[in-house]
Parts: sequence; structure tokens; C-alpha cells
Amino acid sequence: MNDRMHHMNDDRLAQLLAETLDAYEPIPDAALDAAYAAIDMDLLSEELAALAFDSASAGELVAMRAPEAEARLLSFVNDHVSIDLELHAGAPIIVGQLSPPTDAQLLVEVEDGDPIEVVADEFGRFRVAVPSSPIRLRVVGLVVTPWITR
Repeated sequence: MNDRMHHMNDDRLAQLLAETLDAYEPIPDAALDAAYAAIDMDLLSEELAALAFDSASAGELVAMRAPEAEARLLSFVNDHVSIDLELHAGAPIIVGQLSPPTDAQLLVEVEDGDPIEVVADEFGRFRVAVPSSPIRLRVVGLVVTPWITR
């Protein structure tokens, strides 16, 4: 064994091995794509919430109210949690409640932007300003809503 190999630390040896393998046996693009897809699979534990109620399509009940509703009410459910939302007309505000309340991270995902972290109180209630673009709510590890448009 030459003297250079005796003085090589583990990090440098691993780097040399990686460079050699990359040069003589590169990782196929399909294998890289599969690896990245596997990372995204950890979100499969979050079930898509079913829309249980939408006041915009509630028919006659909405017709009995004022001609233009001040808020749109939505309810989403799955086996873990329900999410009730109030979308205010003309204002970028969402008022909501998680039932049962949970300590899980709550995010409002924006179609063309960074997610907004939301803090719910001990009763699961929250209020957040959101952009006018499509959004969805994610209770990390529990549920994600379909995309919501006003």
C-alpha cells in the first residue's frame, strides 16, 4: 500500500470512491428519478380529504340567503380530522377549525408560492390571510384538502 493511502481520511476516501464510480458507472437517470419519487412517497400517509359541504353548491339553502353570500363555507373530512373553512368574499381571509384539535403542523399551500404556516389555538381554530390564487390546506401527516379556488 502506498504512503498516500495510509494518510487518507475516511471522508477523502469516500469522495475518491464516489468520483471513481461516477466516472466508470454513473447512476442511470431512471434510478435517480425513482429515488426522488420515493422521497415524495412519505406524503402518502396523508389522506386526501373529501369535500363534505360547500355552501356555493348547497342549492336552495343558499338562495334563501342574501343574493351575494358574504362567506363561502366548506367542510372537508377524512378518518383523522375534519376541516371547516369560512372563505370571506372580497377579503383574503380564511377562518377555520380542525376537529379534533391537533398539534400537527398546519400549512396553507399556495399554487404558485411558498406554504404559509398556520397556528391553531387549543380548540383547533385558526385565521389566516391568503393570496387569491388556488390554495389547499395540509395537516402534516394527517390530511390534505383538494385545491380550493374562490
